[in-house]
Amino acid sequence: MPLVPAPDNSSDETEQSPLPSLSVLLVEDNPVNQQIAEAFLTKLGQTVHIALSGLQALDAMYSGAFDLVLMDVQMPEMDGISATPAIKLLDPEAARIPIIAMTANVSDEDRTACLEAGMEGVEIKPMPLSGQAAVIRCFALTQTDDRVDPDQRQSG
Repeated sequence: MPLVPAPDNSSDETEQSPLPSLSVLLVEDNPVNQQIAEAFLTKLGQTVHIALSGLQALDAMYSGAFDLVLMDVQMPEMDGISATPAIKLLDPEAARIPIIAMTANVSDEDRTACLEAGMEGVEIKPMPLSGQAAVIRCFALTQTDDRVDPDQRQSG
């Protein structure tokens, strides 16, 4: 009689447990990709704010408190590789916020460039619902009360 491994239900339990509710800055210039990512994030119970470029992401970081940034890599005006270190240099609070690259380019060079720019992770897009849930679980801040209101940030 062949041995059959027991089913692994741990991922089912993880997927069914509630996700933390985060304020997510979605930085994406493509309208279709925006709509898909926003719909998935909303379905997962997240609050979504959209920026169309790295420059808009910088502006958004000044005016809002975010728990997570999902950053397209290739955008007009300022790409994700340039925007990430600029965001990390805003202030210590901004430096703590995880920035995850979303890219269709998955070469080792692209992954390395994202990580060297200061991104905490690289995800292939389009990112499925389960992928977004995994990112939220992985990078959720454990103490959301540590966030600083943008009006209380130190000026640099």
